Amino acid sequence: MIVGGGCPEENNHMGCFTSGKASAGKTGDNWNVKHVAFGIAFSTVLSYAFLVSNYLSIENGVILMAFNLVFVSMTFPLNGALTTKVALLLACEVVGSLWTKIFSLLAGSNEGIASVFSFLGPFVNLGWMITFYSVTLTILASTGREG
Repeated sequence: MIVGGGCPEENNHMGCFTSGKASAGKTGDNWNVKHVAFGIAFSTVLSYAFLVSNYLSIENGVILMAFNLVFVSMTFPLNGALTTKVALLLACEVVGSLWTKIFSLLAGSNEGIASVFSFLGPFVNLGWMITFYSVTLTILASTGREG
């Protein structure tokens, strides 16, 4: 007699697949496609709001848009509450916008500093992005264990 995932009853415990979790621990439902769709829509609106508000220059807006794309594509598919992910994205936007604004103000104050900042800018931006992404993963992992 065939039961469950196509395995005979006597061999149900040996090497048979089940309809539960895959060997990697992920199924199609665990990738949170709805979270990714919401994250893309939310980050698009957020990025557009930054560009329209003239708070940041076009270059800094593009940096934040690129970060949003990477952040949403790497964070929102993970397990965790959508509200936590959105809050982390908003916190990231605040930190990123303040960082790029301060960075631009310092670079605009002196030509010598501007040349150094133009060279070091991508590395410094990459530094805050990696740091914030690491903090995000830590927060998602700790909330995943509790919930």
